[in-house]
Amino acid sequence: MCAAFEVEVENLRALHGVLEAEVHTLRAERDVLEVEVQELRKEKADLLASNSELKSSEEALLAERAKNEGVVAKIMNVLRAHPSSDEDVGSHHGQIQRSLGQGVLRSHQGSESVTSKHPLRLPKGFKP
Repeated sequence: MCAAFEVEVENLRALHGVLEAEVHTLRAERDVLEVEVQELRKEKADLLASNSELKSSEEALLAERAKNEGVVAKIMNVLRAHPSSDEDVGSHHGQIQRSLGQGVLRSHQGSESVTSKHPLRLPKGFKP
């Protein structure tokens, strides 16, 4: 029985050696994983910082866009108020004519009469 006991002790010592080797391997794997976790945490922090910078840039761009849209709106209002083509000028003069109640207003070039829209009222018996 003593021999069987010694064999069992040797088997347990061998198993203990195998288990110690497994523990050593698992600890090494854990160390590698901890390094990877640290790298991932650093990458996450970098991405969060980058995201914050991008949000700040986006906000600045949106503010600049709103400012530019305001400038464009002002320019469009000026262009509408100060027409550039003869057709626009005629239209603009027509609006002035209607608002002032004038009978005759010529276009920018002076070639067209708008009396058809607003004929002159001449006194009875007037002969040209």
